[in-house]
Amino acid sequence: MSESSNAELVMRFLPVGAKGKFHVVTTIPGGGAVVNEFRLADAAARERYADMVCMGRPGLNRADILQQLDNEAAAQALKLPGAAAKPTQAAQLVEMVMDTDGVELFHTPFGEAFVTIPVGDHFEHYKVTSSYFEAWLRNKFYAEHEKPCGSQGVRDAIATLVGKAIHEGKKHSVEVRVAQHEGDVWIDIGDEERRAARVDGRGWTVVPATQVPVKFARTGNMAALPIPEHGGSVDLLRPLVNMPDNDSFVLFIGFLVGSLNPIGPYGILSVSGEHGCAKSTVCKFAVGLTDPRKPDLRRPPRNERELFISACRARVVALNNVSGLKADISDALCVLAVDGGFSTRKLYTDEDEALFDGLRAIVINGIEEPASQPDLVDRCIAITLRAISKRERRQLRDINQEFERVRPLVFGALLDAVSSAIRNLPNVNLVEAPRMADLAAWVTAAEEGLGWAKGTFMAAYAGNRLASQTDAVLASPVGAAIFTIAEQGGFRGTAAELLDAMNRARGEGPVPQDWPKSPRGVAGAVRRLAPGLREIGIDVVPPEGPTGHANRRLFTVTNLAGQCVACIAPPPLADSEAPLGPSPEEWETLQEASAIHAIHATHQNRNNSDACVAGSREVAP
Repeated sequence: MSESSNAELVMRFLPVGAKGKFHVVTTIPGGGAVVNEFRLADAAARERYADMVCMGRPGLNRADILQQLDNEAAAQALKLPGAAAKPTQAAQLVEMVMDTDGVELFHTPFGEAFVTIPVGDHFEHYKVTSSYFEAWLRNKFYAEHEKPCGSQGVRDAIATLVGKAIHEGKKHSVEVRVAQHEGDVWIDIGDEERRAARVDGRGWTVVPATQVPVKFARTGNMAALPIPEHGGSVDLLRPLVNMPDNDSFVLFIGFLVGSLNPIGPYGILSVSGEHGCAKSTVCKFAVGLTDPRKPDLRRPPRNERELFISACRARVVALNNVSGLKADISDALCVLAVDGGFSTRKLYTDEDEALFDGLRAIVINGIEEPASQPDLVDRCIAITLRAISKRERRQLRDINQEFERVRPLVFGALLDAVSSAIRNLPNVNLVEAPRMADLAAWVTAAEEGLGWAKGTFMAAYAGNRLASQTDAVLASPVGAAIFTIAEQGGFRGTAAELLDAMNRARGEGPVPQDWPKSPRGVAGAVRRLAPGLREIGIDVVPPEGPTGHANRRLFTVTNLAGQCVACIAPPPLADSEAPLGPSPEEWETLQEASAIHAIHATHQNRNNSDACVAGSREVAP
């Protein structure tokens, strides 16, 4: 509505519809009014209306009245068609977002649209398409207009904001729980104040949200870490986790420290044991000290897509009560811990991809050892918990209360270890790097902060890997057959001849499900087991090309020289209160043992091989 006045009369212009018509009301001095509806753009209509106002009123100036009409018509002509109508709700929502101080639209390196919004005295970061941002948008609109906005307007506004974030916004990385920024490690505490722990080579401190330079994304199920306290020790966990020996406790703590590495790769903590040995409790404590959320443990996913969706929402993926893993899930866990890349279609009906690129620490547990595929076994820290007697059993409520009491001190001790890792990592030089070399180097660099002797983690990790590989090889029908062939003097021949030898070594009985069905399948089966076989002293060399006049492609199975490394591995400390790791004087002896590991020494005959395997199971959980 617009209004015009010349001190003698007042003219009001009320738009009617979207076709340029106006309801014109002229109030006459002394009483009365002239009302008519017409298109202001029509000059003849303006003339007629001026005549109507002046009719019978000799004191009015027709020229002045017509001038007011012409001025209003000119003003309306300068506006775009439909400008007199109110803006749509979608346009109002977009304008409201862009006018809010502190709001930033941006996108990730993979083209995901994000928004930074002010919440109280800090800023939060969400996907533009998230339900949380939609709720914030609706709430802010209601606060400003005192009425709700429609669903269609919200959808249109969000679609527009996604476009602006991708095409006009800057590119930023968005992190979950742990990040690296300018050489420092940042850990999102997860509390309502949005505080974070900043760790560098000199120590750590908790800083307010206004001083956090990392864009941390949160999900609705994220829980808070404790506010860390100085002066704690990881040994406070000893009475609460049912570890069978000191080496297992070292491996457990090593996994926790490795999970706080901002760049990975990460270990896979595999916890097994009989009913009632506190497997779930140990895994919940691991999650509670690194990436707490609700629920803290989940059932295994049905497929790779579900696994990677859950990985987008957590820094530590924890799977509970695993009873055998399908080959595709086993392979996906390896990718998630070491490589991190995954892509899938956003919808089954379109061609766009949803991309995930990020490494995740993984926790799994089960009555039997959850990992069976050789590639997964090679990445696992496998711990078998001991049985708990009736005298030792405690109420879970009491254990959880004690855990909550020591959690701030233990978390502070883990941050001390991360600080040590940052400080010492450039100087770590592993004499013999295992498969998970980055994890081993990080935890080795953290040993000073944990109060461990140099090499403590590597000594425990080497024995653990050997025991796991031995169990995995002997649990595989193909591995057991190759093991028998190697003990009987080795082998050299074609794939068909190797399959015949494997069938003889397997003996009678039903053919296992994963048994090679043809000579062509032998190479793939052997390659999958080759790293584990070498760990226990058996070298399997597949053919690289035709050999000899007959152009035969020959496999070679060799029983490597030397004694089984399990026989020379140092026994574990029986007393759980014993100091962690070897003393400096004992370290040279362990280094010699580690050198023997490199030779891949093996069994000499079947009689002493059984004793060796039994010994390896005593060394590692």
